[in-house]
Amino acid sequence: MTVRAHAAACPGRAARLRYRGALRASSGEHRQGRGILELYERLKLETLPLTRSRSAVPLLDQLFRQPIFVPSSLLDLDDMTSKPMVMQLLAKLRLLAF
Repeated sequence: MTVRAHAAACPGRAARLRYRGALRASSGEHRQGRGILELYERLKLETLPLTRSRSAVPLLDQLFRQPIFVPSSLLDLDDMTSKPMVMQLLAKLRLLAF
């Protein structure tokens, strides 16, 4: 009996195998998601002392929300008060090798 024929004869087994595959995939996604959250927390702890700005966390939030951006797009955020301040924060983040 071929694998396909066996799967057709035992639909419950095929469903269990698909479920196990989905669990393995979601486990990898869970690890990846947890890694991103850990990176965010670490960068937040490193960024605050370096920038000494109340705008650092909202900027970091935006960078995680939209990792590819034009610096002028950050001026539309409520917490970004001026273009020089945004550019200064970005320059400090570059020092972190962000």
